[in-house]
Amino acid sequence: MYSLDNCIFDSTVNQVHEECDCYPPNINFYNNEPCTDEKMNCMEHVYETLSMTGTVTHDNKTKLCMPLCE
Repeated sequence: MYSLDNCIFDSTVNQVHEECDCYPPNINFYNNEPCTDEKMNCMEHVYETLSMTGTVTHDNKTKLCMPLCE
């Protein structure tokens, strides 16, 4: 069963991949293309504009993440 415990984290990684066509280098578990040079700037922009909500897709269903506690 999928857990929403790391939903914001998962959503952020997916957003970086979609917008920058790379993966954050510090969490690149599957040896995919890491963000470097201009793509690193793109990744940092995603982080800076990150909202504390997000969505993830699992089993072909899009689910809204619960907001982080402040």
